[in-house]
Order: sequence, then structure tokens, then C-alpha cells
Amino acid sequence: LIHVAVKILVLNEIEDFCIWGNNMSPVMEEMALGGFLGLACGDALGSAVEFCPRGSFRDLTDMRSGGKFRLPKGYWTDDTSMAICLAESLVSKHDFDPHDQMNRYYEWANTGKNSSLPYAFGIGKQVAFMLGEFRKSGNPYSSRTASKYSGNGSLMRLMPVILRYYRNTESVLKYAELSSKTTHATNEAIQSCQYFSTLILRIFQGIPKEHLFQDEDALKFDKLTSICLGTFKNKNPDDIGSVGFVIDSLEVALWAFWNTNNFRDAVLMAANLGDDADTNASICGQISGAYYGVSNIPESWLECLYRKDDLEKLALQLLKIGEE
Repeated sequence: LIHVAVKILVLNEIEDFCIWGNNMSPVMEEMALGGFLGLACGDALGSAVEFCPRGSFRDLTDMRSGGKFRLPKGYWTDDTSMAICLAESLVSKHDFDPHDQMNRYYEWANTGKNSSLPYAFGIGKQVAFMLGEFRKSGNPYSSRTASKYSGNGSLMRLMPVILRYYRNTESVLKYAELSSKTTHATNEAIQSCQYFSTLILRIFQGIPKEHLFQDEDALKFDKLTSICLGTFKNKNPDDIGSVGFVIDSLEVALWAFWNTNNFRDAVLMAANLGDDADTNASICGQISGAYYGVSNIPESWLECLYRKDDLEKLALQLLKIGEE
């Protein structure tokens, strides 16, 4: 399968074709669906070994059921639940509304709406704290800026923001920051979301993998200097953290993406590091899905993916709104 970046280069030779044109191109749809469904597939895949210490389990080779929450095959955790809440808010409001987003996150946590089970589960400590604070104060943004609160909960759900605003880089970076601040307001979390968004936008522009990572990014994202300089590329698995610190999760995702050449192998590599496997794989699934396209996601994974049709619809709605 020719990956999407090559497809763009080919299609750009066709007269009047432009990914930034007034109509959504088939290539843009392919990448958008890949990114959003890739998030959910990575989440569902990694859920089977979430919380399992590295080396304590037999490596995953396929999507399967089980895990701490005993999920059926293809069912996902809080990562995808929150991504759906965020996507539905952006579609409903046609713009960024932090109060609406937090209300939807709270409804999910309180009633189980948009969970793959009849109740919410797997909610991170920082997300739970912020939902409680929001209900008391009405302030949709976190005031916790200390580095110790730099979990990966905003990075795991980011793709809807990128799809909604992808035509305007400044808007993507602005709302990646604000989306993070609703639950994770540290510089580490914000910069991780903004840098990840930058990489996805480069993919949408047709830039091949070997040119995605640019040294000058280190000047802008000072908390991510090592990652921006590409030191992750040649690391051994033992040198990469996978417990839940946002910069570690970003590094896992980029390391797995860089060292493989297809969606399946990338998310499996991320998930098989264990620990926060579902979130690490969901982050990897976003960038790998965007790069290789939805057609590169194993059909057997898509067939069992819970609410697949709803995820597809949301991704395309976000693109459509972004074109208006």
C-alpha cells in the first residue's frame, strides 16, 4: 500500500488539485479518518495490556479482548470517550467552547455517555480533579501548572481539534493549547499538544516522515528539546518511559511511528511497552493513522471497533466545518 504522503505528491501533479481547496479531497478524508479511527484502534489495542508492567506479558500481535476492564475486542477506554466528547462539542458548537466541552466530559464521567461500557471507567486523576473543580467553580481551565501534573490526558484526545482547524496553523496551535488547559495546564502538556499538532499538519501537507522532524522546533518547544532534535529515533525500548508522563507518552508514540513502516506495527510497538499502553498506542495511532491513512489500518480491527460508524461521521463532520 502506498502511504498517504506519496499519494498527495502524486495527486498534486493533477491540475487544480489542492488539499487546501474549497472541497475536501479524498486524500484529506483518508488521513482524517486514519487519525481519528487510529486513535480509537490504538486505545482498544492497548487496553488489553494497560497497567501491565513492561515485560510482564506476552507481546500483543493483534487486537484482543481482556485487560483490567475486561473489554470485548475493539472496545476502547477513556481516551476515545473524551475524544468523542471533544469532537461532538466542536461539531455542535462549530467552534471551541470550553464550557461545553467540560460539561460533556462531566456527563461522560457521571453517566457513562460516550463510554464503551454502560459506565465511565479509567478516568485519570487529573481529569477527575478538574471535573470536580469545574462543577464547583464553573472555570473550564485548570490552574494546576506545576510539572508534576503533566499527565497525557490532553494529548490522547487531541485529533478532533486538529481536524476542526487544520486549514489554519495558528488556530490549531491556539486551540491545542486551550484544549489541553481544560484539564492539563502545564507547559509540558501544552507544548506536547502543540508540537504533536505541528507534526500532524505537516503530514496533511504531504511532508514525508524523514522530513517531519525539524531541529528548529527545539527553539519553540523548550520543554521538548530532546524530542525535537530526534534523539528518540535510535533509543532502545528500555530507555523510553511509558507510565503516563506526557513527554514520555509523546516519545513512545514518535519512537514507534519512526521505527516502523505501517500502522499495525507502529501501534503494536507502542502498546507492547506496557504500563499506560492504551494511551501511548492511541497517541501513536493518531499520527500513524494520519500518515498511512485509514486504508492501512487492519480491516479486522476496523470491523470490531466499537462505534466505528460514529467515529467516521464525526471525523468527516469536523472536516466539513473546517471548510466552511
